[in-house]
Parts: sequence; structure tokens; C-alpha cells
Amino acid sequence: MTRKNNVNRRNLTQTRKRILNAAAREFAEHGLSGARVDAIAAKAKVNKAMIYYIFGGKEDLHLAVLEALFDEKTKNLDRRVATADVSPAALLEMLKDYYQTFLDRRDYARILANDIVTGGNSLRRLKKKRPDLFAVFDTITGMIGTSIERGMIREIDEDKGLILLIVIVSSLTCLMPHMDLARPKGSAAHQALSNPGQWQAFLAQILERILQPPPA
Repeated sequence: MTRKNNVNRRNLTQTRKRILNAAAREFAEHGLSGARVDAIAAKAKVNKAMIYYIFGGKEDLHLAVLEALFDEKTKNLDRRVATADVSPAALLEMLKDYYQTFLDRRDYARILANDIVTGGNSLRRLKKKRPDLFAVFDTITGMIGTSIERGMIREIDEDKGLILLIVIVSSLTCLMPHMDLARPKGSAAHQALSNPGQWQAFLAQILERILQPPPA
């Protein structure tokens, strides 16, 4: 491959990343139906035709944004799963990784929420296209089941437990910037409710209490 081809490929990769980041902000703010391709092009500083060239239509770009989110989230969880045991401590570390992913990209949490409340069509398309991105859920529920069998945590429904944690973590990152709805902005209570570290500690505390096995 020539040097020119290498440069062109690198430029295309960088342009694709800029478009995905810009699209994530637009979809988070307006949802799929309200997002505008020309606004995404302006944010990414590219010609609108380039978006259609790389991704196709707006729906395909939305799917690519979701795929990038799941790739990032699953990569972090897969790394943790590969090295973790089935202890409650390992499950807590996975929760922290998942929570941190959404803290780092809060726009993704809003995109997920928007897609779910409008029917989940993009998520279904993603699962059909990339079933491997959803396989980690089976792995984690299997770890929870093994921990239950070994008496390390109390008996719970693995699927419901995992889905509830996903809902709580993703919803929290959407709600955190708006805690003035609960407590006056600038108050100590508002600062506590808006603090990601305090929420992480609180979630870990609650999870430990839920998972703690009953006395023998």
C-alpha cells in the first residue's frame, strides 16, 4: 500500500470518528427523529455528502453511533470478565466499569433512553447485525448464577438483577445533571446528588447489601 493510500485511510478514519462524536451529541439532544444531518455535518466540520458516503442515511448513522457505544462498553466489560472470578467483589468492579463508561459518554445514555422509549428499533437492528455485542450479558448472568450456586451471594433472578442495574446506571447518568429538580442548586444536598463518586459508592453499598448471602 502506498503512502498516499495510508494517509487517505487515516484521514477517513479520523473523519469517521469526528462524525460519530458529532452525531452522538445531536442524537442525544434531539433523538433520531429530531436530529438533522446538516447539523451533524456542521458539528463535525465536514460536507454533508461525506456523511452519506461513509454511513448512508440518518438511520444507518444512528445505528453506527449505537454500535460504537456497545463496542466501547463491551470491550471494557470483556476485559473485566476475562480476568474476573465470580465473587461479589468482581461483580462490583464490573458495575463500576459500566458506570464509568456512561459517565465518560453521557450522550450515549441519552441515546439509549431515546431509542428505548421510541420502540427500540435501532437496538434491535444492532442486535441482528452484531449479536456478539449482546453476548456479554449471558456471560455476566452466568457468573451471577455460579455465585448463587456457590453460596457467595443470595439467590436472585439473574436476568432481572442485571437489567435493573443497567437501567439504574444508565438512568442515573441522564438524571445527574438535573438534580436541581430534587434539591436547590448550590445546596449541600444538590452537590451530593450531583457527585458521580458518591453515587458510585452508594450503588456499591446497596449492591453489597442485596447480594450478601443470608446467614448460614
